[in-house]
Amino acid sequence: MVSSGGGRSVAGNADESTPSSERTFQGVSINKGSGRYEARLYMDRKLTYLGTFGTEKEAACAVDRMSRWCEIHGKMRQGGEAVKYNFNRDEYAGEEVSLKAVTTQEEMITKLR
Repeated sequence: MVSSGGGRSVAGNADESTPSSERTFQGVSINKGSGRYEARLYMDRKLTYLGTFGTEKEAACAVDRMSRWCEIHGKMRQGGEAVKYNFNRDEYAGEEVSLKAVTTQEEMITKLR
């Protein structure tokens, strides 16, 4: 396990062989029918579906990017709680300009997919 920089531990190298009980990516679950990973998070007190992804890490990154977008644009996440990232927030520093350019939630979700 590695520290996420957000004050919690995550399975940094989770893969298909990692038991589901050890996977700790926030906002990520597996669709048992398709075997793909789904990303979701609460925004403005509503559960928001971000899409399906081929790997657990891709889904976790989508959650992190949407979380960062929420911070930049002043959107409330999870009832106003502080944002917790799956990976170190610094990994997304180079994307800040492009995240600021996306002005709507729908546009951001489309970009993530």
